Amino acid sequence: MPQRRRPRRSRPDWSQISTLLTALAAVGALVFTGLSVRATQEQLDLARAALVSDRFTKAVEHLGNDKMDIRLGAVLELERVARDSADDQEAIGSLLAAFVRRARPLNGPCSDDLSLGHTDVSAALRVLTTASVGPVTDLSLTCLSGADLRRADLSGAKLNGADLTDPRPAGANLNDAKLGEAKLRDTDLRYAFLLRADLTRADLSAADLRNAQLRDADLTGANLQRAKLTGADLTGARLTGANIRDAVMAEDVRADAVARGAVTDPTPSTPAGCTS
Repeated sequence: MPQRRRPRRSRPDWSQISTLLTALAAVGALVFTGLSVRATQEQLDLARAALVSDRFTKAVEHLGNDKMDIRLGAVLELERVARDSADDQEAIGSLLAAFVRRARPLNGPCSDDLSLGHTDVSAALRVLTTASVGPVTDLSLTCLSGADLRRADLSGAKLNGADLTDPRPAGANLNDAKLGEAKLRDTDLRYAFLLRADLTRADLSAADLRNAQLRDADLTGANLQRAKLTGADLTGARLTGANIRDAVMAEDVRADAVARGAVTDPTPSTPAGCTS
């Protein structure tokens, strides 16, 4: 009887096994490295957040210091924190706006000019109008006389009742700003953007509004006496009760303004902001 041949046992391919083990080890090393990097990044993020929080806290404390140079340093440090931490920008904007309001409250006419020694307040204003520090800046009832607001971004800002007499905001962005009853007499607003701005009962007497963008602005009851309006875009602007007596503007524009409710000879019944 013929003998059955026993099947040959295949010998293991040690080279393939070695290659597979090497690949598995490499994958394991990559996973371990990835987890280590992630853990390290999380630790760095926590450390960074703690550092930012510490910087923020110290700057807030120094903002109330009696010494000008320390307050100025606090403002500049808050500006750096705002650059480093988007999460703190809105809080910093609110803090700096409150700082300006507290330093420059409007109690009657402004007693002095912001350009005269108020470096801490001027720095805070610069941060508020040039950096990303929240959607809305509230500077209502604030004395900003003499502030350098050239090319400043105050779009949507609350400036109701603020005194902006004789600043230099040529080219400033004041779109959608709330400027009701604001004092803007003799103000340089050439080329300023005031689209949809609320200027009800604002004092714009003798203001330079040449080539300003006032489309859809609300100038109800505003005082525009002796204002320079040559080239200003008043398309869609509300002009009911606005005083345009002696305003410098094209005659066809004046006629159109009067047709829309502007007045050239205000009477005692005209809103207070329009008296000459």
